[in-house]
Amino acid sequence: MDINQTIVRNISEILKAKHRRQSELAEALGVSPQTMSKMLSGARTVNAAELKMISDYLDVPVGDLLRSSEKADANPMHAFMGKVRTDEARKAIQLADRIINVYLFQSHAREAALRQMTERSIANEQPAD
Repeated sequence: MDINQTIVRNISEILKAKHRRQSELAEALGVSPQTMSKMLSGARTVNAAELKMISDYLDVPVGDLLRSSEKADANPMHAFMGKVRTDEARKAIQLADRIINVYLFQSHAREAALRQMTERSIANEQPAD
């Protein structure tokens, strides 16, 4: 989620929690209801001055409007999967992930076997004392 979407989501949630309407916020900011609608739909970016006025009107710190509720996932595959829209696409990506894991396992197993064979070959080539 980009920062503008985060801001819009937070403003909407706080408006709802405080039982305030978009039209009241528009009036407090001195913008038309259409402009406020565009701001809260994400069609128009909220600028820094408007962000401060909104935080004052809602009586919350600016940081509350910027705060993301998304928890960062340490596994990039999990983070990515959260953005996939259809079950079919999600299943295809999971299958691709499994195939990659099998390939990596086979590759590591092959490398380990080659290393072991090389070590045995070297050991067999060394003259006995």
